[in-house]
Amino acid sequence: MEIFGEKGRLRRSDDSSPEAVEKMAARYRRDAGLHWSATLAEIERVKRLYQTGIRASREEEG
Repeated sequence: MEIFGEKGRLRRSDDSSPEAVEKMAARYRRDAGLHWSATLAEIERVKRLYQTGIRASREEEG
């Protein structure tokens, strides 16, 4: 019996070939790009909100 992860193990999933991996990556590339853009936009929105809160807090103090 071969141990999973053992060096020299020959039997691998058909889904692990470079072609299969590229095919799967291509399938989800657009959605991943949209998700990444939305994530970056959300980060910028939260940063602006945080900075606005900091400014308001400083104005109240001073």
